Amino acid sequence: MRWIRRSVLAVFVVLGATAPQVGYALVVNAGFDLSHTLNGGALLLGTSFSGAPLGSFDFGGSIGVQSTGNVDTIIRRLGTVTVPDAPLPQTAGVDTQLVALQLVSAAPVDLGLGTDLYYVTLQSVRGGPASTGTYTITFNDAAGGVYDSFFDIFFDIRKGALAGPIAISDEIQVTSSGVAWGRIPPLGELLIDGANHELNGTDLSTDFQPLAVPEPSTLALLAWGAAALGLARRRRP
Repeated sequence: MRWIRRSVLAVFVVLGATAPQVGYALVVNAGFDLSHTLNGGALLLGTSFSGAPLGSFDFGGSIGVQSTGNVDTIIRRLGTVTVPDAPLPQTAGVDTQLVALQLVSAAPVDLGLGTDLYYVTLQSVRGGPASTGTYTITFNDAAGGVYDSFFDIFFDIRKGALAGPIAISDEIQVTSSGVAWGRIPPLGELLIDGANHELNGTDLSTDFQPLAVPEPSTLALLAWGAAALGLARRRRP
C-alpha cells in the first residue's frame, strides 16, 4: 500500500506507456474502487451523513487484509474489460459489486427508533442479498474515457452503532452516467497495489481510476433523500 502524488513526469510516463499501437488491446483489469464520503456530503430523510471509515478490508487473494484509512465505500469490478484500440471510442461492460458501505449521521436524529446517531450499512454484511451492478466503460483513448454505472443497493439504517438495531431496511436502484475515468490516480488517493493500483503488477496501463465524481454512496443517498416520503414506510426485516 502506498500514497502517490501526481507529477508532470508521472503524466508523461503513463501516457507513454499506454500510447495506442497497431493491433493493441486496451484493457481495464478487475479490481476495486475506493472512495470516501465527505463530511455531511450525503443526504437521507433530511439528515446529513458522513463516511464511517472501514479501517481495514480483506481484498482476498495475495492482497489480503489492508488498512483503508478513511475509505467508507468499496466497489469491486468482477472482470477484465478488453477492447480493440481502433476505431475509438470503444465501449464494453463489466459486472460490479458494492462490497463495503458505512455511513453515519452527522448529528443525533430520530429515524424511527429514538434519537441517536444512525448508521448506513449493506444488508450483505448480515447475510442479506449482495448489492450488485454494472459499469459500462467507454475508452476515448488509451489513457481513459467515461463510464456509466448501475447499482441495485440493499441497505440497512441502524441505530447507535454499525451493528445496532435496524430502523430501516430497503432497496434502491442508483445510476450515474458520463463519469470521467483515467489511468493516473487523483492527488492523495489511497493506493493498494493489486487492488486499485498497478493491477497488472507492473504499471498503470490497465488501471481504472474514477475522477472527480461523487461516491456511489453519496449518489444513492441523494436519491433516497428525494424519495423520503416513499421510504417513510420504514420496512424492517
